[in-house]
Amino acid sequence: MKRIKPNYFTAVHALVGGGVSGQCVDGSISEYVFSDGQTPPTESAIQTELSRQLAEDDAQDYARKRKVAYPDIYDYMDGIVKDDQTQINKYIADSQAVKARYPKGV
Repeated sequence: MKRIKPNYFTAVHALVGGGVSGQCVDGSISEYVFSDGQTPPTESAIQTELSRQLAEDDAQDYARKRKVAYPDIYDYMDGIVKDDQTQINKYIADSQAVKARYPKGV
């Protein structure tokens, strides 16, 4: 699944609970169509929600980097099946190196 970086639309969508459509991702509430009964959020509320989403996205950056850098789990499983402790230890060491390279909260 393709990752969608938080933007103006994702903030508006979160605030109104869905049912909104529009093409503008960089900030013009007038370009959105809301479902019946929905009240468009204020600009202040949108900016607050966007800031929250961006902070949450930034906080998960380490996880995205780790995901692509970790060694293949099949190397670990292959070591178990072959009872190859050297291969298992290498997988663990490589995984720990990825965690050290991309620590949480940095």
